[in-house]
Amino acid sequence: SAGEPGRYILRCKSGLVVAPNQVEALAMSIKNLAKDEALSKELGDNGYKHVMNNLTFDKLGERLLNVIMKSLGQSG
Repeated sequence: SAGEPGRYILRCKSGLVVAPNQVEALAMSIKNLAKDEALSKELGDNGYKHVMNNLTFDKLGERLLNVIMKSLGQSG
């Protein structure tokens, strides 16, 4: 993946990133994940933890409230 989605996946260590239009690299990545259960589980766990720690409605709401409060000159 190009751009921010790929960087996001790498930062979270939640998946493998393949450049656009690289069909063979994508196939190899899929095969590697199918063969390596530990890696698949680790990437999945990392993705789950990241979502639960950062992207739930409550977490997003807290971040939005902080932005609003800062824009109003108040501390959250």
